[in-house]
Amino acid sequence: MYEGKEGIKAIHEEVLKMEDLHVCEMLDSVTMRKVIKTEELQGMRKDAGNRGATSLGFYTGELYLPDAGIKAERYVLPESMWGFSSQILLIRDKVILFDFTGKMHAIVIEDPAIANGIRNLFSLSRHAMIAEQKSNPPMYHVDEEHLKHVAMEAIRTASV
Repeated sequence: MYEGKEGIKAIHEEVLKMEDLHVCEMLDSVTMRKVIKTEELQGMRKDAGNRGATSLGFYTGELYLPDAGIKAERYVLPESMWGFSSQILLIRDKVILFDFTGKMHAIVIEDPAIANGIRNLFSLSRHAMIAEQKSNPPMYHVDEEHLKHVAMEAIRTASV
């Protein structure tokens, strides 16, 4: 378990060491912005952009500008889903859960089966949002084959 902003920074540094960085996330960005400054977020995004990261994200509030070189498919969650005060982050075979209430906490679960289950939830969410927002498609689409590649790579890595 990680605590506070130091914990988030430690996770960020660990993530940046990974190759082929593709991130799936669901984030209460309205709540997060109350505890993490914009400058700190921009630094993290710039680091990820320098690595050629791609992302599939579901957010509350306004979307971040597509900057820093991150190719992203982003969706705004319906307001009825806002206020969950957390983040679910999926990277390869790691599921990282953040809590933005009180003293921030984060838990890292490294397990291919759990990661694949969460990956399926992200895929279902993506398809639901596409169906709901057909008139306003995102600027960048994460290729389905890329998601499958990331899933298989996580399984291969775990079995070594």
